[in-house]
Amino acid sequence: MRKFLFLITLFSFPFISFAGIVKGTITDSDGKGIPYVVVGVKKSTYGVNSNLAGGYFIELPPGNYVFVFSQIGLVEQERSVVIIDGKPLILNVQMETSLMELSTFEVKAIGNRDKGKEIMHHVIDARDDYSARVINYKCNTYQKSSLEKFVIRKKGDTIQTPVVVSNILPSPIKDSTNTKKRGKKGDNLDAVLKDQRLNLIESVTETHFLSPNTFKENILAYHDYSDKKSSFGQGASGSFDYGEHEIAPVQYSVENPYLFISDAPSMDFDFYKNTISAPFLSVRPLLSPAAKTAFLNYKFDLLDSIEQNGTTVYKISVSPLFRSDALFSGLIFVQKNNWAIVSVNLCVNPDVLIYCKEFCVIIDYTEVDSAIFLPTRREFMYTIHEGKYNIVGNSRVEQSDYVVNGVIPPKTFTDEVKHFNDDAFNQDSAYWIAHRTISLDDKELTYIHEADSLNQYYESPAYLFRRDSIYNHLDAWSFLLNGFGHRSLAKGTRWGMDPLIAQFILYGPGGYRHRLAGDFDKDFKDGMLLETDGEISYGFLNEDIRAKVGVGLTYYPLKFVRTFVRFGDTYEMVNNYA
Repeated sequence: MRKFLFLITLFSFPFISFAGIVKGTITDSDGKGIPYVVVGVKKSTYGVNSNLAGGYFIELPPGNYVFVFSQIGLVEQERSVVIIDGKPLILNVQMETSLMELSTFEVKAIGNRDKGKEIMHHVIDARDDYSARVINYKCNTYQKSSLEKFVIRKKGDTIQTPVVVSNILPSPIKDSTNTKKRGKKGDNLDAVLKDQRLNLIESVTETHFLSPNTFKENILAYHDYSDKKSSFGQGASGSFDYGEHEIAPVQYSVENPYLFISDAPSMDFDFYKNTISAPFLSVRPLLSPAAKTAFLNYKFDLLDSIEQNGTTVYKISVSPLFRSDALFSGLIFVQKNNWAIVSVNLCVNPDVLIYCKEFCVIIDYTEVDSAIFLPTRREFMYTIHEGKYNIVGNSRVEQSDYVVNGVIPPKTFTDEVKHFNDDAFNQDSAYWIAHRTISLDDKELTYIHEADSLNQYYESPAYLFRRDSIYNHLDAWSFLLNGFGHRSLAKGTRWGMDPLIAQFILYGPGGYRHRLAGDFDKDFKDGMLLETDGEISYGFLNEDIRAKVGVGLTYYPLKFVRTFVRFGDTYEMVNNYA
């Protein structure tokens, strides 16, 4: 019943709390998906780009709209839509190649080029004033990042087919003992989700900024839906050194080489600066269309004038003069009364990209304070070629509740640039539903439900018992090299004996000694950890018995405060060369 209610809530809530949704696929005359088509709302700065398979997903308040589908070389199309709250609308579009001759296009463009250049002169003149007005700010940030893997389309294919992405993110920790006996595929997240075509990560952050480029992030919630927790991980080693094991629980987010937009600095594409440093994209800094030297590197064409919120907004086409330079192409929207940038939809020249085939960024700016425009919506889309696959990355960011130029609390900006709250990794589904500011599409909702269901399974008594059974199994080789032990994940207890090979001390002080050693640990529900270890040895030459015992308690888990006492009477090697 609980799972049923969760499923109903999960699938119904986004369509109740968010705006209406329009989605579909943009194809050519052969039925092939067309990537990076601009899907804009007519007489508005709002829009999205289609993905590698030609799919798009846009959310808007209920009402009547006209969508404009455009890309250079294709015939622009318009579609009227009526969005009803809570009712997703599917709108597929087929686009045709433009038959307009280049010379005709050039003649039409020249008439608007001088006007576009004039507008960008105003933007560049006002640029420094806008940057100087922001000394610091604090805001709330919600980010959703996904990675999707496609087989590279071959001749004759229609729509690219997504496939398993289990090698995109690190696999869950596996038991190293008797892996052949792990059983059904339910033991492994990657195997169970083999039919899924994406990986999904969500985060909720309190973001702090101090001019010119200092950030501090307090991560309030973080969930990697492909990641799995594991307790009492173990492994075999060729060394026979002994010491205290790691007692401090490590809390971290997986560093993913394909996840380019993962924190505040990486998403800081500030077009009011001359250049944008993005070493994960290009060796050279990217030149902003609003840079002082923009007119030596770009041409600007005025495409349209839009009346929005009582003011005129200019829609300007940005084209690089040199295809091999670190430049952008696309659209930039400028407000007439103050020459502020209110939106951009720009792509980086592919020739300068290191890892990506394409990289595009959409940013919408809002006047959060008097004459202060800051990003409230960001979207990053990129494609990476890997063998016979294309990996498509998408990061959507919503920022709200700006507090600009306020008093900075002491110790806000320290050497710690990212801080995870104690419960950041433990927020439940209800938390994410309440704090998710972006609608999820069908496959994302299904993926989240299945991943959460797996998480519940991994925490179930049945699964913990199976894990314990694997750990508690004893065979001759395991006893020889790894020792043996017994644990109960449900009770939080574990005890173990050292391997047989470690019992023989052939060259110890005082001659040959035979040694027995073991340990016992107990995890408590409040995070406290009790540790004990001990050993006893007998010297055949001296005919003596030596022993030692250690007891430790981690009694303040959040600070990892621990006291450990060891006492006894033993022979020890002075060094490894004795």
